[in-house]
Amino acid sequence: MVDSLVLYSEPTFSSAFQSKARPGEVLLVYVIQGSWAQTERGWFKHDDLTLEPAVVHYSAGVHVPVEIEPISDVPSGSWILPDESIGVAAIFENRALVYTRSAVGWMSLSELEINPPTADLVDFVEQGAYVRVEEAVLFTLPDEQGEKLQSLPLGQEAVLVYQSGTWVLVRSRHRIGWGRIADFDVGLKPVIRAETNASPINFYYPAPNETVIGLLDYRENVLVLGKDESGKWLYLRRQDGTEGWSPAQYFDIETDQLPVVKGY
Repeated sequence: MVDSLVLYSEPTFSSAFQSKARPGEVLLVYVIQGSWAQTERGWFKHDDLTLEPAVVHYSAGVHVPVEIEPISDVPSGSWILPDESIGVAAIFENRALVYTRSAVGWMSLSELEINPPTADLVDFVEQGAYVRVEEAVLFTLPDEQGEKLQSLPLGQEAVLVYQSGTWVLVRSRHRIGWGRIADFDVGLKPVIRAETNASPINFYYPAPNETVIGLLDYRENVLVLGKDESGKWLYLRRQDGTEGWSPAQYFDIETDQLPVVKGY
């Protein structure tokens, strides 16, 4: 984030003026050269700025075979070959987090030829999400044969960066790895588990008080995903994965902090 910044054609104040960043504008940096940083709009002096890792939308390639550094502590021995399709998930200082259909890891920016941003990268997701299951496991590869990196608990916030089939590249607070897309909810945060205080309770879908699709048993344990705008209905998920609505009066929970579910 910058307040006022002049961008130059080269990493020197004597080079030509390129443009000026607006107050509050976010710039994506893909090259660091000493105290200078390069964006797609030009170079700027970054001495007084804080650079943070960012998810970016680039495709890339290499001219020679390159071994990538794994995102775990165990070497994977993965190589990227010339003409292989590469995605750039994140750039920080002089390194890029890259992925192919079979590997993900870090490599030096100097070994990477980054293509201009393109709207054709339709597989990028870049959506905020939450873990919807008891435990979402992140792997080094989009395959259960990959090394396990981390387990994210129910309700953990994450960012979905890139989807490949039924797998998604996930950025959590401390890791980036591959997880099953079915383990994540986009937008809705599972807030709390609750038990019914009566039986039986009608379970409605797709909207409150619309179509009864089942009955909740006494003290049945459910996951509360949100509420309607009135706060009188809760949007729930049963243990079999079925989602629907039931009256909030039958659950002993506070609803003030629950997110409002819209669009039903």
